Amino acid sequence: MNARFTPLLFALLLPSLCRAETVPQSHSEQMKAGLELFSRTIRPALNDHCVQCHGGEKIRGGLDLATREAMLEGGESGMTVDLATPDESLMMILLRHEEEPTMPPKKPKLDDALLDDFERWIKLGAPFDKPLIEGAGASEALVVNDNDRDFWSFRPLSEEAPPESSDPWVLNEIDQFVLAKQQEVDLTPN
Repeated sequence: MNARFTPLLFALLLPSLCRAETVPQSHSEQMKAGLELFSRTIRPALNDHCVQCHGGEKIRGGLDLATREAMLEGGESGMTVDLATPDESLMMILLRHEEEPTMPPKKPKLDDALLDDFERWIKLGAPFDKPLIEGAGASEALVVNDNDRDFWSFRPLSEEAPPESSDPWVLNEIDQFVLAKQQEVDLTPN
């Protein structure tokens, strides 16, 4: 290569080299970077633009963004976040307004820096430090009421004598019950 082109090439590539962010190599570094990014920009953006329709009281399109687990499950349109190919995630496609329905709906596209943060966050594993909505993802305590106790499987066992039968097909008490039910609907055993 000609020596006079080397400084020109360096000058052209330097800005992109300086902007390039490296993804941390270790899992703990990735998690730390992802959580920091989540708390700094992603959580506020999700709260400002997304959870009104996709979490809490409303869950449009079957997509709940209130917890990481719910987000990774996706919604009616399928998987929302693809950790293997973040730039191809449905979330990124809709946030970049590349396909309908654009997100957030009826609003301008989020700024490019925020979109870059979303893509980087997904590359880092899309970690959450806690649910977006207080109490989301927490299971409610199981309460058994009187109506529940009336369900057949919760009723106490009772002794019931098997129906009488002298049919040669009957070999045990279970067969006596089966034969009685068959005879109620005019069926005979094979």
